[in-house]
Amino acid sequence: MKLFLGVLLLVVAVGAHFVALYFGVYDAQIANGFVWFDNLLHAVVGVAFGLLWLWWLGSAEPNLWGMVAFVLVAALLWELLEYGFFIFFNTYALGLKVYSPTWAEALSDAGSNVFGALMLAGWRQATK
Repeated sequence: MKLFLGVLLLVVAVGAHFVALYFGVYDAQIANGFVWFDNLLHAVVGVAFGLLWLWWLGSAEPNLWGMVAFVLVAALLWELLEYGFFIFFNTYALGLKVYSPTWAEALSDAGSNVFGALMLAGWRQATK
């Protein structure tokens, strides 16, 4: 179930990203000065990666801080991948809006991923 839900959340987040691109959600939010939808999607991805971590551990009692650390490392690696995509395939990165324009934005994205993992960890603790 954790694998299914984790993969489903990833598919939904990626799909929502491209739907938002098509309908100009990001451009409208940039024009208004605050992009919240991207942070929401990153939080969803943080939950998804947390679920994948829990699935990978199987029946072992999960270390929730380990899960949060895993999500942080995955988020930072993703941001580095986006940076490389922006540097080496600039036209595609700009067209797909798969890049962070500043390091502050990249860290904000990673922070949103960690926030999602913390929400999942809190939920796991509360439902024990």
